[in-house]
Amino acid sequence: MLRNALFIFFGLLLGGLTLMAVMPNERAGQAAVGYASVRNLVSRLPELSDVNTTMDTLRQEFTDELQSMVGEFQLKSENFQKQSAMLNDVIRESKRAELQKMERSITEFQDKANEALSEREGELMSPLLNKVQTAIDKVARSRGYTHVFNLDVGAPLLLYAEPQFRIDSLVLLELNIK
Repeated sequence: MLRNALFIFFGLLLGGLTLMAVMPNERAGQAAVGYASVRNLVSRLPELSDVNTTMDTLRQEFTDELQSMVGEFQLKSENFQKQSAMLNDVIRESKRAELQKMERSITEFQDKANEALSEREGELMSPLLNKVQTAIDKVARSRGYTHVFNLDVGAPLLLYAEPQFRIDSLVLLELNIK
């Protein structure tokens, strides 16, 4: 009886070990999901203060230049309003065209300044975002997460995914596309 019990026990043990070796690990077949706020993580990086200082300085330079341009425009516009009645038609139209040109110049400057600010911020933030992404990848791999999602609204949703969960090839097969 004891011999039969031991035989059954070892048989089950050996069968279980064989089954575990052949079948994929239960954990490997399941998704382990994590989430993080990239915005929160970046906000805690010490390097962010340098980025903010650089951006504040650049914004101030653009603001100063814009205020100068607007001040000059307002002065010329006021002078034009005061003198308009005394000017002949040709000079009045020339001054009006000059004011319109200044106005377009101000608008163009604002657009270019905003574009330059956005581009510079992207350049400065890129290393910080890469640093956070590298840390997320490392934590996900070391802790066994298959997917990590971003909690931030309006930002990329998926931060990390194990390649084994990509199903493009399966969907292509389903669509009969090779």
